[in-house]
Amino acid sequence: MYYKMKCGMWDLNVANALTISGINSEISGDLGIGSVGRGGDIKVQSGDISIKDVGVITSSTSGKGDSGNISITARNGISLDLGFVLNDVGSSDAQGNAGKIDITTGSLFLKEGFITSTTSGKGNAGNITIIARDAVNLNSNNAAAIIFSNVNSGAVGNGGKIDIIAGSLSLGNGGIILSGSSGNGNAGDIQITTDQLSFTGGGQLLSSTSGRGNAGSLNINARDTFAIDGTTVNNSHSGIFSSVESDAVGGGGNIDITAGTLSLANNAEVSASSSGIGNSGNVSIATKDAFQ
Repeated sequence: MYYKMKCGMWDLNVANALTISGINSEISGDLGIGSVGRGGDIKVQSGDISIKDVGVITSSTSGKGDSGNISITARNGISLDLGFVLNDVGSSDAQGNAGKIDITTGSLFLKEGFITSTTSGKGNAGNITIIARDAVNLNSNNAAAIIFSNVNSGAVGNGGKIDIIAGSLSLGNGGIILSGSSGNGNAGDIQITTDQLSFTGGGQLLSSTSGRGNAGSLNINARDTFAIDGTTVNNSHSGIFSSVESDAVGGGGNIDITAGTLSLANNAEVSASSSGIGNSGNVSIATKDAFQ
């Protein structure tokens, strides 16, 4: 499936199931190089949505103006298997802000691919909001299953906030949620609200700055259980990390964890560090029952 546009709005409603599959298969609303205006909003609704084999839903700006918002709603589930949802300020010459990514579904399974909003120009990355009635699962089998917001090198702007609300959230085998800045601007905050939370096999929640700006805060509310366990085959530890890198000028983000129970095992980590010019963030942990 391939759709492309420069302005206006896509409103696509498929009753049962929508599949976007294969190279050059995309739903796109871009503002191109040299254009002045606004990228198109994209609204997609279906029972089940599958994005795979390099399929893409994207809105970006490479001109003078904002990219559009992306809204994806699936009553049952959304699956990305080498699939991508992108909203960005796409070139160093662009001037404008990236739009939002809003995902509402029963369950979200990210096997390989990205859900991302970044800025490479003069403008802010967009916010990413995911609301899942049941589960959000990032399990890459040590490939790349990542939700991230980033201020890229040379960009001037702030990262977007990542907000995930789900019945359960699992990051496994290298699944990552990341907020970063390597340009001139602050990384976005990350907010996780769930009943059950688990990071295994190198699953990580990270915020970092390697540019001129602050890392974002990491706020976690796991009402029942939160378990962090294990490493990847490359010895990357499961955990939560806030960092100011060696070339950075800025402060680290705070880590705030509230959980019913919290357990760390097999080299799992919760870490706030600074090797640049700026203080590391603070770490606060509050549990209702056990912390082990």
